[in-house]
Formats: sequence, structure tokens, C-alpha cells
Amino acid sequence: NPFVGRRRYQLEHDFHQTARDGSRARRDIRDLEPDLAAADAEVGKRQARVDRFQPAHDRRPQLQHSLEGDLNARIAMAGEEPAPLWALQVLGPRPARHQAEQVWDQAVGVVEQYRAIAAIAKLDHPLGPEPGLLHPNETRWRGAAATLRWATVELDREQHLNRQVRHDLGLDRSDGLGISM
Repeated sequence: NPFVGRRRYQLEHDFHQTARDGSRARRDIRDLEPDLAAADAEVGKRQARVDRFQPAHDRRPQLQHSLEGDLNARIAMAGEEPAPLWALQVLGPRPARHQAEQVWDQAVGVVEQYRAIAAIAKLDHPLGPEPGLLHPNETRWRGAAATLRWATVELDREQHLNRQVRHDLGLDRSDGLGISM
């Protein structure tokens, strides 16, 4: 009977195909075993990194509190200590009006804190050059620059800034269009 012969051939073919597929599946599983070991090793490395940095992460609130206390002390002392050279050049002498005094004190405190953190020694430039995007002080620099930019506008001191400081603070652009004044 040709039907039985064909059916038998199909069954044998399917049996051998299944055996080959099973063999391939076992090989594929064996190939995955080293990947599992590598994945376990990667997880171990990442956990070690988390364990290494966890104490510093846990101290963040305490460090933030310390930084805020330092900033408040710097702002309070800004009006009592002689003005830094950069502040005289950029913001002028401390104003006599109460609201302007607060603006001046705030700016001097913020910039002086940044200068201390970034170890800036140049007396004629308040912030130094802008750090790169991945630099640890980049966010602090932007915050200090924004505070200083705000203070120069509030105290009407933009016209007294040298070209480099104007550029660093973003005051030489016209409405963000990249047009230099």
C-alpha cells in the first residue's frame, strides 16, 4: 500500500528530525550555561559596586544639611567680611539698600561656596571656566552661574562685566539666539 509506505517514511523522518532538534536544543542549553555564569558574575560586580557606594549614598542627607548650613553661614558672613576682588569687579561694592544687600549677599555666598568646593584661586574670575557635562562640579557651576547672572541683572551690573564673564554667564546672547552683543 503506497499510503502506508509514505506514512511510515514521514514518521521516520519526523522521528529523526525530532531527535536532531532535541540534540540542537541540548547544545543550545549548554551554550547558555557560560552566559548564565557571566550574568551571575556581572550581577556580583554590580552588587559589589552598590555595597561600596551605599554608605556614601546613606550620608547624602547629612552632607546636604552640612552644605546648606555652610551656604547660610557664607551668606550671613558676606556682608560682614571684606568683599572678595571678584565680587567687587562683578557685583560692585555691597549696596546700602536692604533688598539689594540680600541679593548681593546671596550671590557672594553661593559663588564663594562654589569657589571653595572647586578650589578656584583666580581672584579676577568668579567661577572659572565651565566644567564639562560629566564633570562632578558641572551642576554646582550651573547653579552658581545662574545665581550670579540673576544678581548681576538685579543689581544692574551687566554692563560692568568683562567679556569672558559675560560669556560664561550667558549674558552675551540675545534671547538665546546666539547673537553676540
